[in-house]
Amino acid sequence: TGAVDGTLRLDLVDDDSITDIAGNPLGGAGAGNGNLTGESYTIDKTAPVITLTGSNSIRIEAGSFYTEPGVTATDNVDGDISSRIITNGFVNVGELGIYTLTYTVADTAGNEATSARVVTVQDTTPPLITLNGDNPVRVEFGTAYADPGASAYDIVDGDVTSSIGVI
Repeated sequence: TGAVDGTLRLDLVDDDSITDIAGNPLGGAGAGNGNLTGESYTIDKTAPVITLTGSNSIRIEAGSFYTEPGVTATDNVDGDISSRIITNGFVNVGELGIYTLTYTVADTAGNEATSARVVTVQDTTPPLITLNGDNPVRVEFGTAYADPGASAYDIVDGDVTSSIGVI
């Protein structure tokens, strides 16, 4: 027992004293016919390491695209096990919020590692105001002016024309 990695080498000499559950000697009856020498077993109690490319906290603008910067996994025995990474979670770029992507991987010994990336979808882009009619507008002195109006669109809130205020 223990908590370290390593290699165990097993050498058994058959003197018919090692038996299976039914009492049969290792390798059958007769001394020497069940010798085991040089059997090696790898003991792996070390979890893999997950490495996130870029920051573990990302901010993106609503309505844009989320592109995963990358994630890799390595193990002290199995080497590169990036292809075994399982990603859980999603990022909805159409809805403001905080999204967590969780990455999990296990090596062949069953040791598991988990890492996470937090993606914040935010709206820092002001609405786009579109003026109706000509710009600039020329009005002759002493004549009435009729404002042709404007429209406004926001990437998150959609049509916000009704929120336009004239100063």
